[in-house]
Amino acid sequence: MKMQSKRYTAAAVATATLLSGCGVMETRNVQNAIGSEAHARYADAPRSRPVFRVHEGAWLLGEKIRASKPQPDIYG
Repeated sequence: MKMQSKRYTAAAVATATLLSGCGVMETRNVQNAIGSEAHARYADAPRSRPVFRVHEGAWLLGEKIRASKPQPDIYG
């Protein structure tokens, strides 16, 4: 009886090891597919304009306004 339980245990360990190996390969395949799709979408994406621009003077809601106080030298 003891020998038979060892065989079952060994078979269960071998089966779990083999099945986990299949899962790892499938996970890698999915990761590679996601990476390839991301690279393809990035290559096809339109180029955007600059995120910010530097303007002289003070602006509020797209209109240039006069500053009520002089700007500190650190902003120059």
